[in-house]
Amino acid sequence: MRGKLPYIHERFLRHIWSKQYLRAAPLRTTDGSPVRVLLPGDLNDDEGPDFLNAKVRIGSTMFAGDVEMHRTVAEWIRHHHDNDARYNRVVLHVVLEGDEGIPPTISQSGRTIPTLVLEPFLPEAIHTIWKQTVLDEQSRRHPAIKCSDRNGEVGSDVLRGWLTKLARERLELKVRRFDERLRQLAQEHRMRVQEPWRSWRRLSREGYPHEIPPPLGELGTHDLTSRELWDQVLYEGMMEGLGYAKNREPFHRLARSLTISRLRSVVPSSDPAAV
Repeated sequence: MRGKLPYIHERFLRHIWSKQYLRAAPLRTTDGSPVRVLLPGDLNDDEGPDFLNAKVRIGSTMFAGDVEMHRTVAEWIRHHHDNDARYNRVVLHVVLEGDEGIPPTISQSGRTIPTLVLEPFLPEAIHTIWKQTVLDEQSRRHPAIKCSDRNGEVGSDVLRGWLTKLARERLELKVRRFDERLRQLAQEHRMRVQEPWRSWRRLSREGYPHEIPPPLGELGTHDLTSRELWDQVLYEGMMEGLGYAKNREPFHRLARSLTISRLRSVVPSSDPAAV
């Protein structure tokens, strides 16, 4: 296998393990112990082992814990898992390739973890499995709808019109969301306490109740033209986008807490990269 592929991402190895693309012949660890996989575990998209809550029988012992995937055994140490307590529940270290004189996998607690090399147990060439993995990933992300077999009957003009309509609706939704946020910021800005400083030695006439405007009056054009408000809306949108799918909401909350005006107040004006 060595040299057939310049690089194999661990995501590919996780897919092999989750789908159990392995031969029916009994699996064995590097020390010859038979392995039977009862549950491959739950894929972990966060930090820590790749699979959680797996169940595997190694020899005559049933293990319940986590599974970690690597291309080679050496990556366990290279990734500093031997000093990370989060990997103390790993019951099986699964790697793609094996080397002569494979070093043992040792947890932070000092326990020796059994190692399983996948290469001898793959049912097909790695390229064939790779293609199947890509097809499985596409099927998972884009499951076919019931009428997909009739796609060829739909004319290009219908498809083009439908896509244009969807694009317009999505753009309108974004515009409405930003407009609502802009008006919210304008309302908050209007309700700030902006009373000028004055001496309290002599009280001045404060006016009559009917002269006091309502707290939530209609916003005028002048309320919505402040550059500070537009910059904040743009800043929040950019931060939300930088969070991608996983951290979109935390980045959005961060932008609302650490506002653009606050950033400008702490960045020296002489800095050419100032926001």
